[in-house]
Amino acid sequence: MRLIAGLVLLVSAGISAAPVSYTTKGRIVLSCGGVEISQHIVETEANERVVNYALANGGKASCVLKYPDKVVVIDIPVAPAAPVCPAKPADETQTAQCPAGSTGSWSQTRTYSSVAAPACWTAGEWIPATAPAGACVADLTAPVLSATRVDGAVAGRHSANLSWSAVQGAATYEIERCTAAGCTRFAPLATVAALAYANTGLPGGFTWRYRVRAIDGARQGQFSNVVDVTTPAPPPPEPPDVPPPPPPPANGSATLKWTPPSHNNDGSALTNLAGYKLYVSNDADPPGGGSVIEIANPSATSYVVEGLSAGTWTFRMTSLSASGAESLSSNSATKVVQ
Repeated sequence: MRLIAGLVLLVSAGISAAPVSYTTKGRIVLSCGGVEISQHIVETEANERVVNYALANGGKASCVLKYPDKVVVIDIPVAPAAPVCPAKPADETQTAQCPAGSTGSWSQTRTYSSVAAPACWTAGEWIPATAPAGACVADLTAPVLSATRVDGAVAGRHSANLSWSAVQGAATYEIERCTAAGCTRFAPLATVAALAYANTGLPGGFTWRYRVRAIDGARQGQFSNVVDVTTPAPPPPEPPDVPPPPPPPANGSATLKWTPPSHNNDGSALTNLAGYKLYVSNDADPPGGGSVIEIANPSATSYVVEGLSAGTWTFRMTSLSASGAESLSSNSATKVVQ
């Protein structure tokens, strides 16, 4: 019986070998992690024998070698099991947004390529990296707005003449307005294609604020600067005409007395006296002015004139015949009413 010395146990998944020796021929059992591999050793001139063993798990295993005449326990460092790479990830897509100052988006795709374990797969770049032609549309910029006030021919009415700079890509321009100094709640006023607008018929005494922006279909640009137009306050109304003070109350009176006539101008007896005419005038009356009071009582010898205002009053009288003839005037009598 030959002695085979220096048996070297090699583990295919390991990184080292454990040298052992035995003295008798027979069966060698290698037990690692509950798994046994038998190898019959036969008489041979060779001085080593290789027992291949692959562990299912990595790490350091405690193995048992059973010889016909002895048992040896050895620790075999085993390299970790080679990682298993997953399947190649599917291509990915995303939506990229256009940069600031423009509106729109475009679709990007990236794929995976293989690399060494354990990474296995690495993501590529997003393609296309930049927006394709026509994907991004430049934003509509804000126009520059100015305004002047024009006072109209109609009193108390004015206009605000607005003008602004052109915006590339604009189809129309939307004008907004609010009323009151410092107001911020703007409301649409008009939409025009021109670069100017006149807001007419504005009443005086108000501050009107304006802003404008460019429009192109669904695209809306940024608003312009805000301009103020203040219309002058209307002049105060004319004071109403002041009526003259009322005349003093006419509560004066004058009692007149006379002697009835008895003869006509030719000396004959007066037999057809019908009445009298009393002429009343005031110093404020124009020459020849005044009033006439007819007294149809031929028997009257006195008369009270009432309702005289303050001033100097003059009275004179004539007599009337039944035929309508009027005598010459009497003397004048005056009275001052206070």
